[in-house]
Amino acid sequence: MAISTPSNSQDTSTVEVDVLVVGAGAAGMTAALVSSLEGLDMLLCEKSDRVGGTSATSAGTVWVPGTRQSRKAGFTDNVADAKRYLEAVIAAPDKRRDTYLETGPQVVDYLDQRSEVKFTAYTRHPDYLANRPGATIGGRALAALPFDGRLLGADFELVRPPIGEFMALGGMMIGRDDIEPLARPFASLMAFRSAMSLLWRHMTDRLRYRRGTRLSMGNALVARLFYSLRRNGVPIWLNASLQELTVTSGRVCGAVLLVKGNPRRITVRRGIVLATGGFGGSIDRLNEHVRPRTPWRLPARRGTAFGSRARSAHRLRRIMRRLRSGHRYPRPGGSMAGAGPSRIYRSTEPSRVLSRSTQRGVASSTKPCRTTSS
Repeated sequence: MAISTPSNSQDTSTVEVDVLVVGAGAAGMTAALVSSLEGLDMLLCEKSDRVGGTSATSAGTVWVPGTRQSRKAGFTDNVADAKRYLEAVIAAPDKRRDTYLETGPQVVDYLDQRSEVKFTAYTRHPDYLANRPGATIGGRALAALPFDGRLLGADFELVRPPIGEFMALGGMMIGRDDIEPLARPFASLMAFRSAMSLLWRHMTDRLRYRRGTRLSMGNALVARLFYSLRRNGVPIWLNASLQELTVTSGRVCGAVLLVKGNPRRITVRRGIVLATGGFGGSIDRLNEHVRPRTPWRLPARRGTAFGSRARSAHRLRRIMRRLRSGHRYPRPGGSMAGAGPSRIYRSTEPSRVLSRSTQRGVASSTKPCRTTSS
């Protein structure tokens, strides 16, 4: 079965996996990739017909202080300052912030060493709220390296395109470093060569593809994750939406997916990751984490990310009273920790991990499951 093709929609048999990931944005694909690299049996599902979610249409910037990539670019960031900055802009009553700052650089290196997901530091990218304590003008923001979409073959068409503002000339992606040579091609011989190279590549791309294959920003991040998933043989079901979560005694033991109009039951041995996006579409959820509280609703919904599954998980917390302890996911090396690799993309594609047990490890359950509609 091709990596991008759902299973036979007429098949009603139950599929059993270690982990089910719902949502194929940057967070979901990262969770699926790391799970696969750590030896778990995975299934990644996406309700639309393309991968990428809002990550594919965004700049794809990853905010991680103290990385090797930042030091290589000449920055000497102070993690203590980064912590002060986060304390000034985000309300987090537990230790997840410290875990994020501690493990973030490790996750970036893990992906760099074991997959095609590779980053570089922006030379100048100020923190968004530059007037807050601990803010800096550069070194914390990382960008995925440009990616050649031709490596995906026919599956290149399954990567959600970027927004129109990120493209020119009928689908040529333009990165920050491309603006100057394209705007002033005759300023120098180097600028002329760079501009001609970009235009020639795009012209040849359009003979075979609907848009340019030289990907940057969020599209590059998504394509690198997608390519890595393909290389690791992770099954991806498109047009597969989450309908129900199967729960017993506060434990999630499976789900029901609607695959091309047909229900498929999934049972899980380890847990379910909800990486369904839509976080910015809820002013109430946003104000749980932002300082100061914002009085208006932000138009953050784009594409298919409306936050319905995130709200379902929030409601399910009433059943699983210790849902927060379910935010445990295998870290690089196989240990269980309070914040998993998918948390690195929280600002773009927030994830929620629902484990089968609220204990430190993963416990099996012999009790029959009951179904909770989402």
